[in-house]
Amino acid sequence: MQEGENQEQTRRKRGELNFMCVAAKVESRGEQRTNARSLYADPRTHIFSHMKRSLENMAFYATMDNIDQWDKNYVKEYIGPLRRNKFSEIVYEATHHHLHCDGKGNHVDRLWAILPCLVSSLKYIQFDTSDLTEMRCKSSTLSNSRFQEFIRCLGSNTPNLKELKINSPYDLRHSLAERELASITQLQNLGSLLILNVCVPLSGFMELIRRCKKLESINVTDVEIDVEPSRVMFSKKFKFVLIDTLERLENNRLSLNLESSMPAFQNFEGVSRCMRLLLAPSSVAQISLVRGLKKVTENLFWFDALEDVEQMEEFPHFPEVKFAHLRCDGKSAHALRCYLKRNGQNLQKLRLEGIDAKENMTFAEIFSSCPNLESLKIYDSNLHGNNAPVEAMRRLKQFEWRDLYCEISDPVAFSSIMSAPLLEEVFIDLPNIDINDYNTVVNGIRSRKILRNLKKIEVVYQRLDANDALGCPIRVFMNSSGVWAQTHLI
Repeated sequence: MQEGENQEQTRRKRGELNFMCVAAKVESRGEQRTNARSLYADPRTHIFSHMKRSLENMAFYATMDNIDQWDKNYVKEYIGPLRRNKFSEIVYEATHHHLHCDGKGNHVDRLWAILPCLVSSLKYIQFDTSDLTEMRCKSSTLSNSRFQEFIRCLGSNTPNLKELKINSPYDLRHSLAERELASITQLQNLGSLLILNVCVPLSGFMELIRRCKKLESINVTDVEIDVEPSRVMFSKKFKFVLIDTLERLENNRLSLNLESSMPAFQNFEGVSRCMRLLLAPSSVAQISLVRGLKKVTENLFWFDALEDVEQMEEFPHFPEVKFAHLRCDGKSAHALRCYLKRNGQNLQKLRLEGIDAKENMTFAEIFSSCPNLESLKIYDSNLHGNNAPVEAMRRLKQFEWRDLYCEISDPVAFSSIMSAPLLEEVFIDLPNIDINDYNTVVNGIRSRKILRNLKKIEVVYQRLDANDALGCPIRVFMNSSGVWAQTHLI
C-alpha cells in the first residue's frame, strides 16, 4: 500500500514538472515562429508571446518553491530549454535583491536551492560564486548545508571547468568537507582554483593538489590544520608556495597559495623554487604549529604581538631557510635573537625592522649568528657597537640602513661594516651620523684601503650648520667610476 502511494506521489510530481516542461517547449517553438515572421505581421503574436512567458514563469517559480520535494536530476533534465535565461535572472536577482527585499521569508535559501538544476553544462570553463554568495537579504543568510549542496554538484554538472572561484562572506563560516572536495577533484581540466573565506581541512587541500593533475594555481585562504604539518609535501611542480599564518593561527588555520611559476615580485637571483612562511604569533605555543615545515626557504616573522616572548627557550629550526624578514616594532628582541641563533647560519639575505635602542643589539651579534650573509637591510632600528667582525662578513655584498626606531640617540657609526671585502652597494639614510666615523669611511674609500669592490655608495644625513638648528639634509654618493657628488635635498 505504502509503495503504491509513493509511486502515485512520484507520478504527481513528474506531472507537475511536465507542465513546466511543456511551457518551456511552447516558448521554444514560439521563438522559432517569431523569428520566422515579423511581430507586426499578426497582432495575436504579442498575446501568444505574453501567455507563453506567463506560463513559463508560473511553472518555473512553482518549481523553485517546491524544489526539495522533487527529484532534482529529473528537474535538471527537463529544465534545459529554460536554463540559460533563468540562470541570468537568478544572478541578477542575487545582486539586486537588497533593493526590494521585503524582509519576509528565506529568499537566499530559495534561490540557492534551484542552482544545481541551472548550473549544468559541458560548455562551462569558468565559474565564480561571488555574485551568488554575496546576496544581501534582510531576513535570511546562506546556510552551510545549502552552500555545500551546490558545490557537490559542480563535478558532475560542469566537468570541463578550467577556472573556479569559490567566494563567501567571512561571517557566514562556510566550509567544504569530504564530499564537496571530492566533487572538485572530478574537475580534471581544472587549472586555477581560488577559495576565499571558506574553511578547507589541510588533509583535503593535499588531496586537491594530488588528484587535480592540471592544477597550476591554487589559493585557499582558510585551511584548518587537521594533520601534522611535517606530513605535508607539496609537489615539485609548484615553484612558489606561500604559507600565511597572519591572524589565523589562533583559530588553528593558515592560508596556502601554490603557483607553478615564480611570481614577478619574487626576483631573488638564482632562486628557482621558494616556500615562504609568514608568521605573526601571539603566543609561543602558536609557533610550534609550524615547527614541522622543514622545506621553508623564506621567513617573514612579526614578533610585535608575541605576548609571552620571554618564555621562549628555542626557536624552531628551518634547515633550508635562506631569506628572512624579521620585525619587532619596538617590542622585545628576545624572539629575534632566538631565531638568529637557531637559523642564522644558513641565511643569505636578512632584513631587520623596529629594533629599539634599549634592546642593545650589536652588529657583532648579528654577523656572528649569520656568517653567510650576502645582504643586510636595516629599517627603523637602533643598533649599537661599531664592532662588526671582518671574518663574519666574508660574503656581504649589500648593506642598507634606513632610519632609526628612536631618533633621539647618540651619533651612529657604521665604519666597521665597510671592512667587508666583497661589499659592492651601500645605502645609508640616517638622521644622526657620527661625522668622524663618516670621514673615516670616505678617506678609506679614497685611499683604496676599504671597499675595493664598491660599485655604489649613497649616504643621506642631517648636517648641522651654526645658523640652522634644524639641520640641512645632505645626500652624498659615489658611482662605480669613483666620482663623488653632494646635493642638498631641500
